[in-house]
Amino acid sequence: MRSKSVARLTLALVISLALPATSHAEIEVKRLTPQLQIENGVRALATSAEVIALAGERIAVIAKGATDLASAITVTGSSARLFTDLIEHQGRFFAVGIAESSTAASITTPSNLINPDSITIGGSSSQSKGLTRLVLLEFATTGAIIKESIFDADRPLLPRSLRIVGDRIGIVGSIASASGVQGFLATSDISGNYLSFSTFGDASTEINSLANLRTLYGSSSERLAGSNRQGISDGVILYLDSEGELNRAVRSFLGSSERSWDEVSTAHLAVGPVKRSGNEEVAITKFSSSGAPQWFVRYPGNDPHLHQRTVAFITSKKLAGIARISPNGKSAVFLEYDAKSFSKKATIKSVRSIPARSITDITDGYAIIVDREGRSQLVPLAP
Repeated sequence: MRSKSVARLTLALVISLALPATSHAEIEVKRLTPQLQIENGVRALATSAEVIALAGERIAVIAKGATDLASAITVTGSSARLFTDLIEHQGRFFAVGIAESSTAASITTPSNLINPDSITIGGSSSQSKGLTRLVLLEFATTGAIIKESIFDADRPLLPRSLRIVGDRIGIVGSIASASGVQGFLATSDISGNYLSFSTFGDASTEINSLANLRTLYGSSSERLAGSNRQGISDGVILYLDSEGELNRAVRSFLGSSERSWDEVSTAHLAVGPVKRSGNEEVAITKFSSSGAPQWFVRYPGNDPHLHQRTVAFITSKKLAGIARISPNGKSAVFLEYDAKSFSKKATIKSVRSIPARSITDITDGYAIIVDREGRSQLVPLAP
């Protein structure tokens, strides 16, 4: 049985999410244009003062003003098969990815085998264990590798996000379990020396992002820390104690719905999809550090992303209080919230958009979108 404090917090969350969305005066939409077409395999980007780093099946560094990839510097030397997230920290970059690991087995010649030509048969063979290797890569803005760190798990895993908190690096994601999937948190020091690896849930929990090393955001369809599933899947916030153990879970849910928190800022602004009865919405909620919702809005759309106070998603609908996004087809929309009233109400500072079928990632001043023709484009967010 969950504690009364958890029940009260869950009830407050349900009541808050049932309230009507905050209204806005109608805001004009600024139109964006692409800077250059990039490889379709790119999954993440980050920027420094002068360059942009792109990560996916490989990592490339380009100047901020580049209009083609001819001058791109490829970062080489990593064993990763796929990089899934990338951040800038104090003038250098950190990327997380996954690689395949294998086990080696020796082969010996039986002593009673007839071998008249004295041919050596002994040797070794290897067997793939799958994508079980977690790779953390640190590199300079020049593309030079500073350090590569490896953590070998015993099951396939997928890192989704990394964040630097003080002198620690946190990486969250999903790892295969005997009955489904678990969420995980891996930590290292700033030099890339792995310190811990923890899992959460048993069969249907995913960790997608982290506000800090003790507050994780994701989704779950199972009981966690005494909190039971309420919808088909619930958005969850997991709170860890000083030892890294799960001691409290806060759920966001609607009846017969699928919910998830996909990304969160250090200020606990969270975004995630809501799917119910064939309808898709994007939920945007500003939480307190204890998990209490301070304000929320929901918009028709999908594919939500977040960077600091900028929320991005795909929509083809009219948004309340905002001028028409696009007269035809889907567009990526970028809502920047005003810092002055950020913790009290959802006040939008600016709205920008560009025709797109999906969003890959956003960072400070830039986004990667897939346009309506299926091409990946780097887009400056200042029109």
